[in-house]
Amino acid sequence: MTDGGKPHRASLVDAPAPTAFAPLRPFLKSGDTDLSKSVERLTTQLADFDSRVRLDVKVLEGSNTHAWELACGQSGSATRRRAGRSKKPDVRLVVRHDAWVQIAQGKLNPFDAFISGRLQVGGDIGIAKRLVEHLSDPGVPYVSPC
Repeated sequence: MTDGGKPHRASLVDAPAPTAFAPLRPFLKSGDTDLSKSVERLTTQLADFDSRVRLDVKVLEGSNTHAWELACGQSGSATRRRAGRSKKPDVRLVVRHDAWVQIAQGKLNPFDAFISGRLQVGGDIGIAKRLVEHLSDPGVPYVSPC
């Protein structure tokens, strides 16, 4: 292949960079992009988190913002609701639709999404890291970012 007359290898350009960080257990099947379903399954996976946590998730899709508030942990149950802005979330996530779907399908790990600017995280970063560890695919060794 050429790029402006200069040859290049498509495999080097198109291949994702290797990463040490584990992806999440998929909570969406490949090809599925249903935001409500992904948040429902995320909530289910967080029901047994080791402490109570309030999570504010905003998914940006064009000029639309889809927002949810999740309350989960310890009780074995969790709740979610569509929300504008949570009063006092422990962790706040802002992500574009395409990155959210890739994370939900287990194709993009949250740390790489954060480092590349595709995911913004606010609030208690310690809790956010524990959430990622809890949700990580058990088939891939977990590596803490720091």
